[in-house]
Amino acid sequence: MPSMPLALLALTISAFAIGTTEFVIVALARL
Repeated sequence: MPSMPLALLALTISAFAIGTTEFVIVALARL
């Protein structure tokens, strides 16, 4: 059994991508 299942890896990447996108939107909104 792998230490990090593919589903967990995909969920982590998705959460990171969403967080990064929201951070960029907030940064641009403050300009």
